[in-house]
Amino acid sequence: MADCPGVHKLALTRDGALARIRLPGGSLTASQLQTIAALAAKEGNGCIDLTNRANLQIRGLSEHRAAVIASQLAEADLLCLDASADRLRNITASPLSGLDTTALLNVRELIPAIDAAISTFPQHDAVSVKFSIVLGDGGRSPMTTVAHDLAFHPEKHGGRTLIRLWLAGQATNVLIAAKDVSPSITRALSMMLKHGATRIKELIKQVPRKACADAIAGPLAIAVDPSPHLGERPWLPLGRTPDQRAVVLGVPLARFSPDQLESLAEIMEARGIGDVRLTPWQSLVLPVTHHSSAKNVETELASAGFDIECPEVHVVACAGSTGCLRTTMDTKHDAAMLRSHLAKHSTNMHRADKEMPIVHLSGCARSCAMTSPADVLALANDGTNARESDSTTYALYVDARPASLQDIGPIRASVRPSELTSTISALSYTSGETIR
Repeated sequence: MADCPGVHKLALTRDGALARIRLPGGSLTASQLQTIAALAAKEGNGCIDLTNRANLQIRGLSEHRAAVIASQLAEADLLCLDASADRLRNITASPLSGLDTTALLNVRELIPAIDAAISTFPQHDAVSVKFSIVLGDGGRSPMTTVAHDLAFHPEKHGGRTLIRLWLAGQATNVLIAAKDVSPSITRALSMMLKHGATRIKELIKQVPRKACADAIAGPLAIAVDPSPHLGERPWLPLGRTPDQRAVVLGVPLARFSPDQLESLAEIMEARGIGDVRLTPWQSLVLPVTHHSSAKNVETELASAGFDIECPEVHVVACAGSTGCLRTTMDTKHDAAMLRSHLAKHSTNMHRADKEMPIVHLSGCARSCAMTSPADVLALANDGTNARESDSTTYALYVDARPASLQDIGPIRASVRPSELTSTISALSYTSGETIR
């Protein structure tokens, strides 16, 4: 599959062409949901995937219909007509911002200016299509674990809310005001262009990290060393938020059907809900206009196939062999079997920090479904080598992600798909250690 497809440039996959709809901030109206649902049903194979950057993908498209698809998405304000600019609109924002009473800043108010700064940057093609921006709000949404080139996380300092700049996954010692976020992004893009870098990680190989941070933040930045970061689990618990302002719903295996999106749109219209926010963690956030209506919203969405209660174990899976040319493992099917089993049976897997363990099924080392380490990783042994389905196996790892297994040995070297559910269900997992 082509790297980071869009709408102007579809990717050829095993199940047809794929269009990735970039959604700055991950927000959608009921009307936009209906547009996507109709396109997936009419032009695609009915599969709509939620990505780990809170974007949507429509699968099973025909290449010769690309212009029609682009036209309809642009009409619904879901596409930038400048193809070069649209490919860089990777802006992931806290899905609870503006709803979370513990948040320090409503970062969603910054998104239009950030989107404009990216769209008007003159040399889009010099920047990697993977370039991404993350906006935290200092509240309950655990955004510091979301992969990024640039990230902005608010903190309280001396009675003021200032925003700390993060570069390629690490906090810097500079703080800026909210109004300086968009200019800092423009400075970062210009600095990358000057040094021939396409990503921030490439830039800091050429220019010391501190010098990069100072140049990107600008002359009004304040230097304050970051507090020790304790780390956050890459998930948002399902259910109503403590302040009753929103319902967090699970999207099983990050896949919608057109009917689900239609049902969601109908509920939003009936309840007067203006937008829904997608998250990078296989879930969505639905603002609730009246506290008393939350229960009704949950009941209606549960009947539409959304999760309203946290499962015992989170299960994540990539597209697998039905949609991707890079693997012969049907990860979606295997994950569905595991998920169904875990919903009916208790497991020995748990964490000392009370968080739910995460199991990640990946068809290859690219880790498209999840970039953070999983408690248990099931990685296909076949890679891109086609084999008979009965001889293809998974290797199981603990506290791992596919891109960093060099010094980690598997706890099970070869597990057939038919054995995956029983093997993972039998694991005794506690605080990062597995009883083999």
